[in-house]
Amino acid sequence: VAQARALVVQMGSTTPWLSEEFQDARYLITERMVSDVPVWAAENGKYFLYVDKIGDFSISGDAPAGGIDFSDEEIKIWHMTAADMEGEWAPNMLSPTKWRSDDAATLEVQYVAAQIENPENPFVAVPNMRVTAVH
Repeated sequence: VAQARALVVQMGSTTPWLSEEFQDARYLITERMVSDVPVWAAENGKYFLYVDKIGDFSISGDAPAGGIDFSDEEIKIWHMTAADMEGEWAPNMLSPTKWRSDDAATLEVQYVAAQIENPENPFVAVPNMRVTAVH
């Protein structure tokens, strides 16, 4: 994590998939920790990347003031099982093929055409996510 503290990551889909708000978004590492992993804040201050309570790496809206209990209702994009990563890691170390997005983070045409795997969990697979470290 010591090296990761200097990192900024830029995220987006490699094909037209994510809405403008999420495509090419930049996240900066913070001092805040959730699940023993640093929280990354979007440059616009609106979204956070963090490891959620079940071990998935998630992007959600504003964190509650003074708390670390992020609401699953606000999750926009998530990566299946960051818990598979052992030791220190950063978002750019995650698999590009395990990201999922909701209707707010996905372009409308792509979301409608995508296969929703579980109607109770209306996320669709992002074809290929690009997460790049920016120094």
